[in-house]
Amino acid sequence: MGQSIKKIVDQLRAGQIRTTIRIAFSVFLLAAVLLPYFSFRHQAERSDAEQTKYREAAEQRLIERLLSPAGQLALLNPSRILLPVTPLRAVVLPFLEIQADMPGVVLDQVRAVGCPIQFKATQGALLDQGSVCVGVRKNDGPDVRGRLLVTGTFVSARLVPHVFVDARTLDIDRPVARRIQDAHRVKVTLRDGKNSYQWVFPVQVPIDRRNHRVRDGLSLTAYRLDTRGVPITRKPDFTGAWLLEGECINPDEPTATCMREHAFSIAIPRDRWGAQDSVPVRSRDLTLDVAVNGPNTGGEATTFIDSRNSASAVVPFGASDIESYLAAGESLTIERLIKGQSQELFRLARPQAAGIPSLQTFGEKVLRIVGIDLAGANSDQEERRAFGLRGERFEMIRRGSARGLDPELVRSGESVAAYAVLMIAMTAMAWVAIEFGIMRRVRRLTGRTRLVSLAVRADGNLKNFDFSALRGRDELGVLAAGLDDLLKRIADDVQRNTIRIQQERSTLRAIGHEIRGPLQSLSAILADSEPGSGYVQRMLNAVAALYGSASPSDGFQSVELDTERMDLAKFLDSAAKNAHHAGIHNVTYVGPSTGVEVRAEPSALEDVILHILQNATRYRPEGTSITIGLASTSESALITIHNGGPHIPDNLLDRIFEYGVSERAEAVDGSHGQGLFVAATYLSKMGGTISAKNAPDGVDFVIALPVSKG
Repeated sequence: MGQSIKKIVDQLRAGQIRTTIRIAFSVFLLAAVLLPYFSFRHQAERSDAEQTKYREAAEQRLIERLLSPAGQLALLNPSRILLPVTPLRAVVLPFLEIQADMPGVVLDQVRAVGCPIQFKATQGALLDQGSVCVGVRKNDGPDVRGRLLVTGTFVSARLVPHVFVDARTLDIDRPVARRIQDAHRVKVTLRDGKNSYQWVFPVQVPIDRRNHRVRDGLSLTAYRLDTRGVPITRKPDFTGAWLLEGECINPDEPTATCMREHAFSIAIPRDRWGAQDSVPVRSRDLTLDVAVNGPNTGGEATTFIDSRNSASAVVPFGASDIESYLAAGESLTIERLIKGQSQELFRLARPQAAGIPSLQTFGEKVLRIVGIDLAGANSDQEERRAFGLRGERFEMIRRGSARGLDPELVRSGESVAAYAVLMIAMTAMAWVAIEFGIMRRVRRLTGRTRLVSLAVRADGNLKNFDFSALRGRDELGVLAAGLDDLLKRIADDVQRNTIRIQQERSTLRAIGHEIRGPLQSLSAILADSEPGSGYVQRMLNAVAALYGSASPSDGFQSVELDTERMDLAKFLDSAAKNAHHAGIHNVTYVGPSTGVEVRAEPSALEDVILHILQNATRYRPEGTSITIGLASTSESALITIHNGGPHIPDNLLDRIFEYGVSERAEAVDGSHGQGLFVAATYLSKMGGTISAKNAPDGVDFVIALPVSKG
């Protein structure tokens, strides 16, 4: 038994090279088979992980979009998502009070929440032809119990007003019209589901009836229209329409012909439409058409805005915005959670581009063989995610359908499978060639080598080692002779290298011994260096502080402000005196020393003032001052921060308060368009507004805060 085992071991040793080569080729063949399998499995897992990561990122972006002002308005008014843009529908605005008699202020309010629907001059145009927002106060909805607000803007040249009296008896510095159709006018059509009501609001010159003198400014007057579109009477139907004539958009153009952006605000009383004893009308059931026309030319009116033209209407946040976050075949449902019950607000779905094709291609068949889920692991999956807004809870339900074949995975299956087949074929061919073309010769060479080995063991003298029997003209004979010479040369080189390495090691030991002493002394000298250690600690603290800061978007969206009653005059005076501590010099406060009470959060308001001052000091000429002014009315306190320097481009006046918007192409000084966004966000949460306008010698930032009463 022992002899048999020994014989087998000797045979294996004798054929060790052949056995090794055959095992190696077997391993190559097995690897060529397993490589596609594991490659496909890895790519499928990576594809699923990327898909999951993409879905999570899309969900987070969608929630952030819903928490934006325009998204919040859509959550409060789901019909804005589900129904077409036109005809216009009244939305419930998140305001308890709306200053309709101040068109500029109310426009800032509705723009802050994304209410106005923009109308382009032509489809795809960059310049807005105008905008319209229709809504009611929060405490007047969803059943309309108070005034219906219609506000907006339109772009035209200088306004032509209407007058009933002879214009020659009036001191007016502009053209006027005796007929309503020859003047600028706003037309509103209101439908409550049962009846239709029409008004025309011509631009008029205010005239004092006592002395027939023209008063300053222009106004809108409401006249009820009959079914033919003709005013029923010359007596106004109600008072509650205001107009703000705009300045020249391009200040270089003549004032008589330049284009201007005008603002209007109309508050339609509840008693001027609908039966008062009828069932209450919900705001979402009201539909309106709003048109702004200029003077008739050649018998036809010039139209600036026509809300019936849905092709030019652009809603700030609609169904298409939400569908852009969905993959093909996915649906999204938003529900409001009320006392454990869910109320569906709206449901949207993005259709599947094409059905899942049948397995026909070579790559698909390979994937099917290795067990890859071609239909996708996301079929019929449901994901729920809750979020909060203004004290209410909402839930987002996202359902996924079959995503179809992954084209990249199919193409990879085809290419990898083709490489695997080619590898198997080439490995088999190489195996046959080596087995019959080389191994037979190796066996002959092995036999001769065995004889030489016996002779060597018998003689014991390497000098008698003879390779002459192994030499020949074939490749193996030349290889044997070459190997012999090569081994000898290698032995000589190894011996020389060994001596050289020993010499280098001795040299390195000497060098190390010589420099070890000075290095130890230098280490002892620097061990008690307090300035060095203190500086390092400060740097570490700075780095820790830098990477410990919160994300701006998360911080801005989640901040909650607790307002309190405060003296705004004292606050601004203190802010101006202490501005130099923040590196802002030459700040002057001009205004009352006390007596202006507002409700605000002091630290947040301080951040607002600081951000505006930092923005002003970046652009003011060196050596000039920044002025903080304060004025108040019975309703609001107005803070004006003025700095000299270049004007803000007109196309950025309304956009500089958006996140990431900056006049400078590259923020070389650390400005990333973030400070003014923070200021606008904080003021909106405190019930205030902020706007920017160009002054003759610089820029004014105007902050409006409601005055604290009682």
